[in-house]
Amino acid sequence: MLNFGVFYQSGHKDVACFYALERLRSFYPNIPVVFYEDGGSNTLKPISDFFNCHYKKTKLKGENYESFGKPVFNFESAMDYIDRIYVECQTTLKDVKWVMMFEDDIWVEREIIGTPPYDLTGIHNYYVKQELKDFIGSKLYSNFGRGGSMFKRQVFVDLYEEWKNIKWDEILSLDKSVVEWSDILITFYFDYFKKTIGGWGELINCTFITYDIINIRESWKTHPHEVDSDTDDSSIIHGYKGYYFPTEEEINYYKKIIYNA
Repeated sequence: MLNFGVFYQSGHKDVACFYALERLRSFYPNIPVVFYEDGGSNTLKPISDFFNCHYKKTKLKGENYESFGKPVFNFESAMDYIDRIYVECQTTLKDVKWVMMFEDDIWVEREIIGTPPYDLTGIHNYYVKQELKDFIGSKLYSNFGRGGSMFKRQVFVDLYEEWKNIKWDEILSLDKSVVEWSDILITFYFDYFKKTIGGWGELINCTFITYDIINIRESWKTHPHEVDSDTDDSSIIHGYKGYYFPTEEEINYYKKIIYNA
């Protein structure tokens, strides 16, 4: 079995958080999971405790929206995010080889088969502007830091001190998105130092939902395969947001399990 742990930062979507962890723990009951609640309350602590996670709270409050959350939204939050991951790589996750970036919209379909092929392995998405890629000498066509992505823990740790010495003025003058989105930030962390980055069939995005129907529960049906047949052969599916808009039955089940209600 792949030796990995999970870094999970969640905001205010308690039902989605519950179901994401329920899926994860059904396949990986014993891996270390560090769970940061983003928002200042203890709303998610009972869920974290129930699923045997290491519960902590962020110093900075992220931005939370109906269909997504943003733990990274400016320079301070970006540096704090990287610091947080580094601390956990040295403590809670110190005994794992790989770290998965977990989110509320992750669906674990089965156990992961094989080993991630890159230092950062993930699901492609928009990356930084060409001007910034030219500035750092990047040939990368996409970012690969979305939810479900996995990185080598020791590589992340080894880069940290160099990361603290980066001169940010010109970087931010070329593209501020690097400190505004966590997936771009994580990709940039590895890309700046020329580490290997790419995709993998075990990780995939659930794509066939458009923003005009994203908040309609019925459009998500009951399983990612019903929404996007391309997800059939993957273990980790990112972007399944059905539980962001839960049914009454799903809410009642969550409350019964966590609160005996």
